[in-house]
Amino acid sequence: MNKPKYGIDAPFVPISYFSCFVILALLGIILISLGHNWAFWLLGYAFFCFICLFFYMHSTLKGKFTIWNNILADLEIKQHAHFLDLGCGRGAIFYLIIKKLGTTVQGTGIDLWKKIDQSGNGIDIARKNAELEGISKQIDLITGDIRSLPFKDQYFDFVTSNLVIHNIHQKADREKALQEAHRVLKREVN
Repeated sequence: MNKPKYGIDAPFVPISYFSCFVILALLGIILISLGHNWAFWLLGYAFFCFICLFFYMHSTLKGKFTIWNNILADLEIKQHAHFLDLGCGRGAIFYLIIKKLGTTVQGTGIDLWKKIDQSGNGIDIARKNAELEGISKQIDLITGDIRSLPFKDQYFDFVTSNLVIHNIHQKADREKALQEAHRVLKREVN
């Protein structure tokens, strides 16, 4: 059976860590062999880059799932909830939420599908992952900008986002994205 492929967040980061590790390690070994004892520091920096690479890969491939599982375990979501996931990407957290909340929940995911933000990012891959997870009937995928959401006011029961707001560079645009998320969020009636 095929498994969903959720990719690596910001793939240039682990590539950078690995490149620095290799360059510093090789340079350190060469300089040490030439009698430059100070070059042991380069091996220390190389080791540091390797440790950063390890923790980055752990957090992108496993850690974020552990954190979201803990968050979801503490939430009480009503049956038949309809939620929005901002920057859903290939669906890793979006689909985890749907699977955790059950068959009565509906989710809408919105993304710009930039490959720089997530390796292999694309709406077709997100759809394929939903099929592999068995939840394709519970989701809607939309291409769009979270700073201008194409939904009416108070449309969703809750809104989620994982690793997307920081990709908006201007403070005013980040604020606009948060205002939009608030605008489409239903208000609780007591």
